[in-house]
Amino acid sequence: DHSFDAGIALFSLLHVAKKDVVLVLKEFHRVIKKGGCLLFCVNKGNFEGYSELLGKKMFFACFEEQELDKYIADAKFSVVIKYFDTFKIGEEIEKQMFYLVRAI
Repeated sequence: DHSFDAGIALFSLLHVAKKDVVLVLKEFHRVIKKGGCLLFCVNKGNFEGYSELLGKKMFFACFEEQELDKYIADAKFSVVIKYFDTFKIGEEIEKQMFYLVRAI
């Protein structure tokens, strides 16, 4: 508990079911020191389910900003920085949200 100054979860939380996101964020909160930071990113949108990636079916969850902000607050983090960007992957355009949050 409270052993780490920071954590990073790039392109991993988007594979967590929405019903479990607060639980996962609370686990980050448990291991990060008070005042420590977590950097993560997820896809923007309103989708949850299976999609194909590199020829394999994979689970994805996309989030709306207000939805994610609530999950962050419920897990006892505060938002330090939000950064939104768009990436082209093959023919697809992905909107991604990067968050830096602090354990409170």
